[in-house]
Amino acid sequence: MKKQIPLFFVLIGSLVLGAQVELTLHQSMELVQKNNKTLQKAREEVSKYREEYNNVRGNLLPDVSLEAGCQFSKIWMPDAL
Repeated sequence: MKKQIPLFFVLIGSLVLGAQVELTLHQSMELVQKNNKTLQKAREEVSKYREEYNNVRGNLLPDVSLEAGCQFSKIWMPDAL
């Protein structure tokens, strides 16, 4: 009986270990990045601050405006002189 109990655990352990999914390093990194709440929150903050930076940077640039105009007037002079 004592030998049967450890054998039972060895069989169950091998079944559990055999059911594990093997992932490549790239797949595991994608899974971590997708499911990591802290990383997602950090990305949102970076995006927010990048947008704010671009707004401030745009306000520091000078305002440029260009205007052009043209007038044409014809003056009639009498030929009687």
